[in-house]
Amino acid sequence: MPFLSSSGISVLNIIRGGAAGEVVPLLLDLYPATAAYSLRKLKASYTGDAIKVRIDTTGHPTYDIGFDSNGELDTADLLSKAAGNDAYVTTWYDQSGNGNNATNLAAASQPRIVNAGSLETNNGVAAIYFDGSGDTLTFDNINTYAAFIVENVTIVGGFGLLGSTANSNIIGDLNYFNGRIRLNNANYDFAVSNTDNALTVLNRSSNDYSYFVNSNASTNNPRTIAFDMNLNAMMNRQGIFFYEGYLNEIIIYNSDQSANISSIENNINTYYQIYWDGSQTGLLDTYPASAAYSLRALSSEYTGAAIRVRRSSDNSERDIGLLYDGSLDTADLLSFTGAGDGFVKIWYDQSGNGNDATNLTASKQPQIVSSGSVITSGSIPAIQSISGSRLDTAAVSMGSSRGYFLVMERLGAAFSGGGAYHNLVIQGASPFYQLYIPNSDSELNYYDGAVRDTGDIIPTSQVLNTVSQNSSSGTIRLNGTEILALGSGASALNSAFSFMGYSSFASNAYFSEIIIYNSDESSNITAIETNINDYYSIYP
Repeated sequence: MPFLSSSGISVLNIIRGGAAGEVVPLLLDLYPATAAYSLRKLKASYTGDAIKVRIDTTGHPTYDIGFDSNGELDTADLLSKAAGNDAYVTTWYDQSGNGNNATNLAAASQPRIVNAGSLETNNGVAAIYFDGSGDTLTFDNINTYAAFIVENVTIVGGFGLLGSTANSNIIGDLNYFNGRIRLNNANYDFAVSNTDNALTVLNRSSNDYSYFVNSNASTNNPRTIAFDMNLNAMMNRQGIFFYEGYLNEIIIYNSDQSANISSIENNINTYYQIYWDGSQTGLLDTYPASAAYSLRALSSEYTGAAIRVRRSSDNSERDIGLLYDGSLDTADLLSFTGAGDGFVKIWYDQSGNGNDATNLTASKQPQIVSSGSVITSGSIPAIQSISGSRLDTAAVSMGSSRGYFLVMERLGAAFSGGGAYHNLVIQGASPFYQLYIPNSDSELNYYDGAVRDTGDIIPTSQVLNTVSQNSSSGTIRLNGTEILALGSGASALNSAFSFMGYSSFASNAYFSEIIIYNSDESSNITAIETNINDYYSIYP
């Protein structure tokens, strides 16, 4: 993928296709923990094994499984010992140095790591599978202030995550209930979904609790709960509710880690490659823009969500983020929308200028999920304009030079009542600057005081439209080739933009990316187009 820089590959990620790179300190060397359970090596001085497993065959032999030379779980040794059978974890060794191993001696409730000779994995990495019907591992009580958990939940009902085995002893716990994350029965604002992978973080300072999912902070933190989290069980709540899903890592601290949360998260995420965290590079790192909207990651400096989506079933909303490779988190998107439809309320500006494209009116929001399926163009997620839909921005200051790059696909005739496909309109300017396709034909037009009619047919397939203009000249390009030279006409602007429609006019198309520059980018056009085309594979 064109997003990644070599600095974004984990040192311990060789078997996942990364480069070895230089030797750097491991997580616990930087941030020592109270207890640490992982299927990767976390501490340079740790010489013990990762897990002890029971092989489900005659005699039920048990074996310690260590790490290979790359610091990964020695899966070759594990699979050799499993010999085509199931393997269950009886002990998950504590790498913190405090000897608080997590164990389960009851065969019926041991989590599985090999299924009929095949390794259990989560996001391409070895994982331990908990079946939701009693699997758990327990350790000595820890008065928990911070917990970092890499997991993948497969159900969203009521179940444990990190808690206590006994009702009589429980003081606090972290759990899922009715599709939401909870801390001792206090709801956080995060709705829980089954995803490819997630990094969940809890931290408390005195009675101030913070909760994060993939580095996004909850805005509904309970701050008046006066209790300790005296925990002793993973994937288990009160010995009643059990987790179903995959677990890669749990790191527990008995002190406030507020100052270290971001650094610990970055270490974990770089290894597991869960979400876009800024250790990667994108188009805007080389060619900064005035405004940029995309369903892929464009900047190392922007680590927020790509879009905010409203679902049709109950009009609930959720921010949908970006995965480590820069792509939209479609698993989270579909988990949220279910079998219904999803509509885009906000398309976030990744330029760093905070000029998000929005529509607060539900009936006029464009669509991204249809009947439980992500809408795509050229096999890449896309936002579909529907009759009357559009997204608007605040004013963008533009000089007499500007550049526009749009990835879109025309679907057919413009909607009834609309005189054109209005793909990009600069509102409030006199004259209006707009890129559109007239309803009466299939020609790409650009209006900058005069109609600039290309006379070229616009195919009903994904295309890259480029406009570059200054006060004396310019160009309109389609798929990397000029289709019309522009004369003079550009003037300074301080105006808002509309995407996918304007006034009573509506487009009928898919949109995947819109990037706006307050310069003509004449020297960078080919490079910007190449970056875009490398990702979308629009033209040869």
